[in-house]
Amino acid sequence: MTFEFEEAAYLLELLPGEELPDVAVRMLDAGFDSQAVRELAGLSRPTRRDAGKLFEEALLTVRTQPMTIERAGEVVRHRILWRIASGDLAPLAGAEAMSRHWHTFGGPAELSKFIYLHDIAEEYPAKRSAAESEIVELARQLVRQWSARNSA
Repeated sequence: MTFEFEEAAYLLELLPGEELPDVAVRMLDAGFDSQAVRELAGLSRPTRRDAGKLFEEALLTVRTQPMTIERAGEVVRHRILWRIASGDLAPLAGAEAMSRHWHTFGGPAELSKFIYLHDIAEEYPAKRSAAESEIVELARQLVRQWSARNSA
Protein backbone atom coordinates (compact mmCIF):
# COMPACT_ATOMS: atom_id res chain seq x y z
CA MET A 1 0.00 0.00 0.00
CA THR A 2 1.47 3.35 -1.03
CA PHE A 3 -1.01 5.79 0.54
CA GLU A 4 -0.74 7.87 -2.62
CA PHE A 5 -4.46 8.71 -2.67
CA GLU A 6 -4.43 9.74 0.98
CA GLU A 7 -1.46 12.02 0.38
CA ALA A 8 -3.15 13.52 -2.68
CA ALA A 9 -6.43 14.08 -0.83
CA TYR A 10 -4.52 15.68 2.04
CA LEU A 11 -2.63 18.05 -0.28
CA LEU A 12 -5.85 19.08 -1.99
CA GLU A 13 -7.50 19.60 1.42
CA LEU A 14 -10.05 16.85 0.73
CA LEU A 15 -8.99 14.69 3.69
CA PRO A 16 -10.43 15.92 7.00
CA GLY A 17 -8.19 16.02 10.06
CA GLU A 18 -10.32 13.54 11.98
CA GLU A 19 -9.56 10.88 9.33
CA LEU A 20 -5.78 11.20 9.68
CA PRO A 21 -5.50 8.81 12.67
CA ASP A 22 -7.34 6.12 10.67
CA VAL A 23 -4.82 6.53 7.84
CA ALA A 24 -1.99 6.21 10.39
CA VAL A 25 -3.51 2.97 11.74
CA ARG A 26 -3.62 1.60 8.18
CA MET A 27 0.03 2.67 7.76
CA LEU A 28 0.96 0.70 10.88
CA ASP A 29 -1.04 -2.30 9.64
CA ALA A 30 0.86 -2.10 6.34
CA GLY A 31 4.20 -2.18 8.17
CA PHE A 32 5.10 1.50 8.04
CA ASP A 33 6.22 2.43 11.54
CA SER A 34 7.68 5.64 12.89
CA GLN A 35 7.20 7.88 15.88
CA ALA A 36 5.02 10.23 13.80
CA VAL A 37 2.81 7.37 12.56
CA ARG A 38 2.34 6.04 16.11
CA GLU A 39 1.58 9.48 17.55
CA LEU A 40 -0.89 10.24 14.77
CA ALA A 41 -2.63 6.87 15.20
CA GLY A 42 -3.18 7.68 18.87
CA LEU A 43 -4.94 10.99 18.30
CA SER A 44 -8.68 11.32 18.76
CA ARG A 45 -10.54 13.45 16.19
CA PRO A 46 -7.78 15.99 15.54
CA THR A 47 -8.12 18.98 13.23
CA ARG A 48 -5.88 19.30 10.18
CA ARG A 49 -4.11 22.13 11.97
CA ASP A 50 -3.39 19.91 14.99
CA ALA A 51 -2.34 16.80 13.06
CA GLY A 52 -1.10 18.13 9.72
CA LYS A 53 2.61 18.24 10.55
CA LEU A 54 2.46 14.74 12.05
CA PHE A 55 0.74 13.45 8.93
CA GLU A 56 3.38 15.03 6.71
CA GLU A 57 6.09 13.39 8.83
CA ALA A 58 4.22 10.08 8.69
CA LEU A 59 4.14 10.27 4.89
CA LEU A 60 7.95 10.39 4.91
CA THR A 61 7.80 6.84 6.30
CA VAL A 62 6.04 5.77 3.10
CA ARG A 63 7.98 7.81 0.52
CA THR A 64 10.97 10.09 0.31
CA GLN A 65 9.71 12.69 -2.17
CA PRO A 66 6.66 14.83 -1.40
CA MET A 67 3.89 14.77 -3.99
CA THR A 68 3.33 17.82 -6.18
CA ILE A 69 -0.06 19.52 -6.33
CA GLU A 70 -0.27 18.59 -10.02
CA ARG A 71 0.29 14.91 -9.23
CA ALA A 72 -2.23 15.10 -6.37
CA GLY A 73 -4.88 16.38 -8.79
CA GLU A 74 -4.10 13.58 -11.21
CA VAL A 75 -4.31 10.91 -8.49
CA VAL A 76 -7.66 12.13 -7.14
CA ARG A 77 -9.07 12.62 -10.63
CA HIS A 78 -8.08 9.09 -11.63
CA ARG A 79 -9.58 7.63 -8.43
CA ILE A 80 -12.92 9.31 -9.11
CA LEU A 81 -12.88 8.15 -12.74
CA TRP A 82 -12.00 4.59 -11.72
CA ARG A 83 -14.78 4.51 -9.12
CA ILE A 84 -17.35 5.72 -11.69
CA ALA A 85 -16.11 3.26 -14.32
CA SER A 86 -16.17 0.32 -11.90
CA GLY A 87 -19.63 1.12 -10.57
CA ASP A 88 -18.28 1.87 -7.09
CA LEU A 89 -19.51 5.48 -7.35
CA ALA A 90 -22.90 6.45 -8.76
CA PRO A 91 -22.52 8.28 -12.09
CA LEU A 92 -24.16 11.51 -10.93
CA ALA A 93 -22.20 11.56 -7.67
CA GLY A 94 -19.01 11.06 -9.68
CA ALA A 95 -19.91 13.78 -12.17
CA GLU A 96 -20.73 16.09 -9.27
CA ALA A 97 -17.31 15.35 -7.73
CA MET A 98 -15.66 16.13 -11.06
CA SER A 99 -17.63 19.37 -11.27
CA ARG A 100 -16.78 20.35 -7.69
CA HIS A 101 -13.05 19.71 -8.15
CA TRP A 102 -12.71 20.73 -11.81
CA HIS A 103 -10.69 23.86 -10.95
CA THR A 104 -8.55 21.86 -8.50
CA PHE A 105 -7.69 19.53 -11.39
CA GLY A 106 -6.57 22.49 -13.49
CA GLY A 107 -9.80 22.80 -15.49
CA PRO A 108 -8.95 20.13 -18.08
CA ALA A 109 -11.16 20.16 -21.17
CA GLU A 110 -11.71 16.38 -21.09
CA LEU A 111 -13.50 16.72 -17.74
CA SER A 112 -15.81 19.56 -18.84
CA LYS A 113 -18.27 17.05 -20.25
CA PHE A 114 -18.92 15.71 -16.72
CA ILE A 115 -20.18 19.17 -15.72
CA TYR A 116 -22.43 19.29 -18.78
CA LEU A 117 -23.81 15.77 -18.24
CA HIS A 118 -24.44 16.42 -14.55
CA ASP A 119 -26.38 19.57 -15.43
CA ILE A 120 -28.42 17.75 -18.10
CA ALA A 121 -29.31 14.94 -15.68
CA GLU A 122 -30.35 17.40 -12.98
CA GLU A 123 -32.35 19.75 -15.22
CA TYR A 124 -34.01 17.19 -17.52
CA PRO A 125 -35.22 14.12 -15.61
CA ALA A 126 -36.21 12.37 -18.85
CA LYS A 127 -32.55 12.52 -19.97
CA ARG A 128 -31.12 11.36 -16.64
CA SER A 129 -30.63 7.70 -17.57
CA ALA A 130 -28.91 8.56 -20.86
CA ALA A 131 -26.67 11.11 -19.10
CA GLU A 132 -25.71 8.55 -16.43
CA SER A 133 -24.79 5.99 -19.12
CA GLU A 134 -22.70 8.60 -20.93
CA ILE A 135 -20.94 9.53 -17.67
CA VAL A 136 -19.96 5.89 -17.09
CA GLU A 137 -18.78 5.45 -20.68
CA LEU A 138 -16.75 8.67 -20.54
CA ALA A 139 -15.15 7.59 -17.26
CA ARG A 140 -14.24 4.19 -18.75
CA GLN A 141 -12.74 5.86 -21.81
CA LEU A 142 -10.64 8.23 -19.70
CA VAL A 143 -9.46 5.39 -17.42
CA ARG A 144 -8.36 3.41 -20.50
CA GLN A 145 -6.50 6.45 -21.87
CA TRP A 146 -4.83 7.10 -18.51
CA SER A 147 -3.82 3.45 -18.17
CA ALA A 148 -2.38 3.38 -21.70
CA ARG A 149 -0.35 6.56 -21.06
CA ASN A 150 1.02 5.26 -17.77
CA SER A 151 1.87 1.76 -18.98
CA ALA A 152 3.95 2.97 -21.93
